[in-house]
Amino acid sequence: MSKAVIQVTKDGAEIERAIATAERIREQLPDLEIRIIVHGDALEAVTGAEPLAHDPAITVAACRLGLAARGHGVEELRPGFETVAGGSAAIIQAQLDGAAYLRL
Repeated sequence: MSKAVIQVTKDGAEIERAIATAERIREQLPDLEIRIIVHGDALEAVTGAEPLAHDPAITVAACRLGLAARGHGVEELRPGFETVAGGSAAIIQAQLDGAAYLRL
């Protein structure tokens, strides 16, 4: 299966934009597996109780290093989020593994 990784760093509003973009991409490329990596200032929008609805073929992962630096624990993540140890490293690894890259 082909893969893509989308980087979200600037603000929390970009997370929903990334999900919408990923869903539109999957309409054209239904076999594409997409992972959205959230780090930087965008991490402020990943905590809370409200779930984040999206296509199950799209995963959304938050950077644990960034969460810890902002005083948040993994248990505070909104339902539907996964985590990666480090956002930048996860993006680099995805690219090394052949994933297409998109930054929003």
